[in-house]
Amino acid sequence: MTKGCDECGVGGGYALYCLACAEKFFGNKEWVGLTDNQLVDLVIKHAGLPTKLAEAIEAKLKDKNGY
Repeated sequence: MTKGCDECGVGGGYALYCLACAEKFFGNKEWVGLTDNQLVDLVIKHAGLPTKLAEAIEAKLKDKNGY
């Protein structure tokens, strides 16, 4: 059994929003990655601390992508 979109009631599947509503709320933008220089800077800054490096990369990506 499928249900419609929680926002508009149209569409099917188990997603919270249909594609049209998801684009309305979240936009249709492409993911922005890190440049090589940004990655090198993060690695140098967090050398020897892999958990901190992973957290720093995640934070930088979220910042660049508006999350």
